[in-house]
Amino acid sequence: MLESGDADLTFMFPAPSNLNTALFPLTGGLPDRSKRLGTVGAVWVKRAESPLEWEGNAFVAHAKPIVGIRSQAFGLTEPIRAMGFTVMDTAIDSVQLLRMLQHGRFDVAAIFDVEAAQLLQRPEFSDLRVLKKQLDDRDIYAVVRRDLPQALMSDARSLWENIARLRDQPEFRSPKAHVKGAGEIR
Repeated sequence: MLESGDADLTFMFPAPSNLNTALFPLTGGLPDRSKRLGTVGAVWVKRAESPLEWEGNAFVAHAKPIVGIRSQAFGLTEPIRAMGFTVMDTAIDSVQLLRMLQHGRFDVAAIFDVEAAQLLQRPEFSDLRVLKKQLDDRDIYAVVRRDLPQALMSDARSLWENIARLRDQPEFRSPKAHVKGAGEIR
């Protein structure tokens, strides 16, 4: 969307390909965490009968499982590939991803906890479980296209400064936002 000029602003995780595609609010060449919109957890989902468990850097019961990820989820795909896992990222959305997991197309799925919390409440996914240890956290940012006209760049900078100024104030946080847990953007 950004590259084609169909949008001036969108929301992204700072995956390497996204850093090349969009302008993030940077400090010292890295995304400025004070200007993030929030943080979303990434979790592993398995079939209930699977013995897989995540130890923080490796799986127990399967050395190199095939990992399913929905397409365009670069914030997950790139770091998981960097860990050496084979990734299948053909699911169009998270519902299809979980259905593919149910049918054995891959061993485990990586999904954002906000999606997992909603989808795993559905009866059709009662045979799936979130692993005890989460994959990690991902910051999400408002980003602009690289060729944004200079006249609009001051608006982007103003947006990022306002995010930094307001994001942690109580009136802009959900009542549970300070509690780390599945299904919340923190």
